Amino acid sequence: MKNVGQESIIWTCNLIDHLTENTVKRVRENVADTEVSRWKQKIIRGIRNIAKNTSYHGATLRDIQRGPAQGIQVKELRQYLESLAVSEEIGVGEYEAENGRKVRFYYLTERKQSVI
Repeated sequence: MKNVGQESIIWTCNLIDHLTENTVKRVRENVADTEVSRWKQKIIRGIRNIAKNTSYHGATLRDIQRGPAQGIQVKELRQYLESLAVSEEIGVGEYEAENGRKVRFYYLTERKQSVI
């Protein structure tokens, strides 16, 4: 029988801690009590994914409509975004497009990024 070294045990414990923490985050991200909560979580995940590919680190209403919020009406989406902004889970910013038009975008707040 071989002995397992202390270095291997520490590595294994760190791996288990990492996997457990990651699993808890993913479960928290995907569990919802209501249909509204489910949509809000889906929108937040969508903003996170879209923001990775933009220079302004956010998502426009159009991005969200065409991505995570397919299947809900614009009015309803705006209500969800407003609710998420009021609860400070997302922030709202503006940038100037190439044509000079101001474009509103939504981004995850520091609080939301650290929770999920």
